[in-house]
Amino acid sequence: MPNQSSLAWGKKVSVEFRKKVVEVASYLGTKPDYLMAIINYESNGTFRADWPDPQGGVGLICFLKKTAQDYPLNTTQENLKKMTNVEQLDYVQKYLNQWRGRVSSLEDLYMAVLSPAAIGKPNDFPVFREGTKNYKQNKRLDLNGDGEVTKYEASFEVRKSLQKGLMPENAAPVEGD
Repeated sequence: MPNQSSLAWGKKVSVEFRKKVVEVASYLGTKPDYLMAIINYESNGTFRADWPDPQGGVGLICFLKKTAQDYPLNTTQENLKKMTNVEQLDYVQKYLNQWRGRVSSLEDLYMAVLSPAAIGKPNDFPVFREGTKNYKQNKRLDLNGDGEVTKYEASFEVRKSLQKGLMPENAAPVEGD
């Protein structure tokens, strides 16, 4: 396991969860803090496997119904909801594995969750454009109101989640409290 002394949002989860996040992130070639910031943001700070996203997703990274059913997950949202958060991390890893080695930045890791077509693209890449269903669902991310959500804008709240999660009152040692 890589040397990771403290983990963003570590105080919100168990030692077992923290260790598993470090393992998953190491396998994927990214930073554990990035994965924690994304899970914190996507699960609305709950870190619950059964968290119901208002847009129809469920769990740690808001698995949509089709995403859960399709390869490589081959499961259902109902099955994902019944898991512990530690168990669901295996499905987070299975899903993100298709971008293993390509998600070293916070933005690219988040794009794997939100809009995989933007992985590897520059931060000014338009992820969603006005006039589309995805833009309508994510309009709040259009920070400058220009009718498109860039990769930078889409990742803005996750970057804030990372900064807040690294604060001493939120971070915790990987190995214990």
